Amino acid sequence: MRACVLLVLVALLAAAGVEAVRTGKLQRRMMQHQQQQQYHQQSFPMAATAPVFDPAAMIQQTESAGQGNEIMSALQQLLEQKKASGEAARAQLESAAAHTLAVEASLAAKQRQLQSHNAMLQRLEQCLASGPESVKVHKLAEEVQKQSQSLLEAKSTVEAKNKQLAEQEEELSHEKEALEETQAELEEKEEKLHKAEQHLTEQQSLLEQQAASVHERETNLAATIAAKVEEGVQAKLAALKAEMEAKAEDKLNAVKQAMEAQAHAMLIESRQVATERKATSIAERHQMRALTSVDSSPYALAADEAMAAEEGMEPMLIETHALTEAAPSTQAATTKNATTLWAEKLARHCAQYKDCGTCGGDGRCGWCGTGAKGKCLSLDVNANLRAGSSAGDGLTSGQCTSDQWQTSVASRLTLLSLNVFASERGNSTRRFAAIVQLIKKSGADVVALQEVEKWFVHALQAHSWIKNNFHFSEYGPGQAPGGLYILSRYPIADVNYYENIQPGQVEVNSRGRLLVAKLGVKQQAVYVATTALDYRSAENRAASLEFIFRTLKPYRHAFLLGDFNFDEGSKLETQAVPISYLDLWPTLVTDRPGYTWDPRSNWFAAASDPQSRASRIDRIYLRSNQWMPRSIHLVGCSVSDPLCGAKNLDIKKGVTVVDANKLNPSLILAAPTNDADKPEPETAAFVETSVEISARHSKAARPTFEADFVASNHYGLLVQATQFAPKCPVV
Repeated sequence: MRACVLLVLVALLAAAGVEAVRTGKLQRRMMQHQQQQQYHQQSFPMAATAPVFDPAAMIQQTESAGQGNEIMSALQQLLEQKKASGEAARAQLESAAAHTLAVEASLAAKQRQLQSHNAMLQRLEQCLASGPESVKVHKLAEEVQKQSQSLLEAKSTVEAKNKQLAEQEEELSHEKEALEETQAELEEKEEKLHKAEQHLTEQQSLLEQQAASVHERETNLAATIAAKVEEGVQAKLAALKAEMEAKAEDKLNAVKQAMEAQAHAMLIESRQVATERKATSIAERHQMRALTSVDSSPYALAADEAMAAEEGMEPMLIETHALTEAAPSTQAATTKNATTLWAEKLARHCAQYKDCGTCGGDGRCGWCGTGAKGKCLSLDVNANLRAGSSAGDGLTSGQCTSDQWQTSVASRLTLLSLNVFASERGNSTRRFAAIVQLIKKSGADVVALQEVEKWFVHALQAHSWIKNNFHFSEYGPGQAPGGLYILSRYPIADVNYYENIQPGQVEVNSRGRLLVAKLGVKQQAVYVATTALDYRSAENRAASLEFIFRTLKPYRHAFLLGDFNFDEGSKLETQAVPISYLDLWPTLVTDRPGYTWDPRSNWFAAASDPQSRASRIDRIYLRSNQWMPRSIHLVGCSVSDPLCGAKNLDIKKGVTVVDANKLNPSLILAAPTNDADKPEPETAAFVETSVEISARHSKAARPTFEADFVASNHYGLLVQATQFAPKCPVV
């Protein structure tokens, strides 16, 4: 029993001794490690605190001086290398500290294990005290042996850790020496940089003094040069001024002489042209019979002979330039008086005819009576539409009753005017197809087009439906002189293009231009003319109108259609229109404005000029005593509403306002079109394309259209007129 107790006591003492030795070694290691850390912090304060010496600042100061670039670059590289080495040493120190902390944690774990062993020994003692002594001694011996073995293993582990710590301590000592050497080198470099900074400061001071001296010299030299230059410039300017004045005077005299010669030549040429035009007009009137497909009536032949014989006679109505001879003071009174005078003069002219044949053959007179007995009165179906008196017509003036008045409906004519804006090639295929569809829907007999380009003419001539239904105003292959073109279901006897070129008018669209087509409408000569006036100058438009109406003066029955580019209230242009011409929109429509340019409801106009206002810039004028206008409408409002329907931009019903800043998906100017807008290889473009709304494209599909797609930025005008020709009663 005593031997067992002694063995237990010996084991306990051995375990306690080993634990005390291990704990003492660990405490000494921790104290040494803390002393090393304190030593490093005291030896290298730059690693923990803000550095006293700032190499980056010294480099920046050195660079601002402008010198020593190579030295600074080398120093900066060296500093970066040393900084990297210090960072590596710091990382190693931090790794060693972390390792030490790990060892401490391991020792604490071992200490907890020993405490567990002690508790186990206590339990063994209790067991020995309570059980058989031999068994207790045997078990206690085994437990002591195991504890001894564990302690030996822990001891060997601690020795290995101590050896590793010694090696790390040695490495840290070497690193400390290296850091001390680096610090000494850095102090030496700092001193050199300080000296270099002082040297650079001295150099900068010298350079500033030299720059001030140079600036003073440059100022003096500039003042001297300026004085000399000013003196020379004044002398040269005086010489140049005298020379230019002399040259300008010579050029002005030469220009005056050239303009006088040109004006004289133009006057002579205009007289020759007028003479030739009169002769040609008479000859063409006699050739009209061969150009039509309907047999001529004796009344039509008599009318042609009377028209051919009237060379030198006065026009049908007094023109604007003749109003200066009238006596009344106001313009309205002058117009009314002039119309009345002409009506009286025409009535006297018609009264000389004593039979129906000669009366109706005149073309300006109509027979009132049911047989051989009767009287010849003046014929003007539009007399009550003109300003002034209706006395110019035997029927409307009340001189003859409707059952006695010998006129009949000879023919009807539907005319369409449209600015196609062909200079814009965006969506060209779809726009052309929409225009063809509009012509089909309108049922127009005559189509007057403006702003036509060569590609558009080729497209018209290649389209089979257009070719089969219309004659072209041919003026050379693919040509549309002045951007003007006319299509007619009736034969075109002749086409003439007139252009008034003023000095300085280089662009064609600034000139006064007119395309006139002579049509044979059931043996009656009807002249359809179209024009497009300059949009920039009211004076230029007024001059062009005077030229146009002077050109149309010989023609008795004339329709004038086109883009006139002026709106209501434009005095210059309005005064240039003769009173013999009817402006058909205000004549026939009083409750709608007739805006043909309307950015509020036309996407194309909004995209072309979003700041513009709605206006009636497209017009149709008529001068005739037999053709009566019956109706006029806007057309081309959209693909889904080509004839504008009931809407027709009625002011009383309101107008749909379009946001000009909103992009129209159906009109993208100058943008690439879809695949269906591109012609197929080896096929002519614009051939037999028709309008389809909201249909999907296929590879060979025709162009499709949104419902609000418009063919042009202008709306078109469609007018219907009826001819009332004189006749004689059947006896």
